[in-house]
Amino acid sequence: MTESAEGGYAPAQYNVGVFCESGLFGLSRDVDRALEWFRTAAAQDYAPAQFKVGACFQRGIGVPPDLTVAAHWLFLSAQGGYLKAKVNLGYLYMTGMGVAHEDRRAAELFTEAALGGNVGEASARRGARYRLAEVGGELGLCVFAMAVGQPLREGCWYRDRPDRSDRVVPKGR
Repeated sequence: MTESAEGGYAPAQYNVGVFCESGLFGLSRDVDRALEWFRTAAAQDYAPAQFKVGACFQRGIGVPPDLTVAAHWLFLSAQGGYLKAKVNLGYLYMTGMGVAHEDRRAAELFTEAALGGNVGEASARRGARYRLAEVGGELGLCVFAMAVGQPLREGCWYRDRPDRSDRVVPKGR
């Protein structure tokens, strides 16, 4: 794995970063070294690594907290389709930390993550419920129910696929 990482393979660089971050597979726990590996993989547009770099800046892990820098990396990761990044970036938009406060953008990101199958972090989900209800009305509440694995509220139903994994919409839409 380390050989692949040193050879420039972004997924291996990311994995070595995770191992350093957690002290797994004989590597000593070293957050600074982990962040170096994440940054190296992120520079190659590897969305999971971009998320990790953003999360480190968001939480101040290995670097001083910088929510503007965090938002940059989370945006890149979200553009790459990484659902966890959409949740974290949505939280930043919801709270106006590091980016302009935009409830509608937060609701869009939470919805994309929920419909993609990621239930996200508990704090973001709690906020998502209120923001989605505020911005998305009944659709927002239906998406929230699906995202957190709650039974669908009366008036919500799955549309388009019999396996119930496609969309959740209010009845009548």
